[in-house]
Amino acid sequence: MANPWKLTLLAMMVLTISAHTFAADAKGWYDIGCYNATFHLAGISAQLPLQEFILRWQGGSLMFNTYLEGRDWFDVSAQPCSVGTCQDVTKSKLQFQKIRRRHVSGKYQIDTNDQHFEGQYKVKYRHKGGQIICE
Repeated sequence: MANPWKLTLLAMMVLTISAHTFAADAKGWYDIGCYNATFHLAGISAQLPLQEFILRWQGGSLMFNTYLEGRDWFDVSAQPCSVGTCQDVTKSKLQFQKIRRRHVSGKYQIDTNDQHFEGQYKVKYRHKGGQIICE
């Protein structure tokens, strides 16, 4: 029979490694409008200090909601911003794995002229401005 302490230690190690493996490498906040959502992601690259990527999802006549969850990738516009200056990127995509009232998480892919970034993100809802009235 196996020592219960060894089994407990092994289980704790597996849980710790699993939690670290699925941790988001980019965090930030998002805000929604009537037919769009803006994501502010920070921590994407340790090589780029004080940099934030601003990604904008445009839904056309669709509102940002849980029906977007899944494996589909959505093209978004993106800008890397650092100390008040922003640039355009060549290609960017977001995948929405979980959309809740106050949090959104998923995966991102961003290509600039000379770099490729991809990973997982988790953002918290933060509304800037007044009440949204959609017609």
